[in-house]
Amino acid sequence: MEFREQFLQDLESSEWWSDPKKTLVLDFAGVTRLGPSWANEVFAYYTKDNRKPDEILQKIQLKNISPVKLETIQVELKNGYRRGKE
Repeated sequence: MEFREQFLQDLESSEWWSDPKKTLVLDFAGVTRLGPSWANEVFAYYTKDNRKPDEILQKIQLKNISPVKLETIQVELKNGYRRGKE
């Protein structure tokens, strides 16, 4: 996905994920729409390496996000994680 390739390239590195000092803050101020397909492409993608949803959300911090948008991301993370376990 273009967003992931353009803004989240560092997250492709296993070293980034294993370094406890590394985090990413995404600020959702001004975001009016966030669909499940976008949430899946951007966030659930990282479950491919067997990362748990909670681990992903500890490293990728979400700022100024509505409860509905957060729930959308959490659902897609959980679904992506389950698919990876099948």
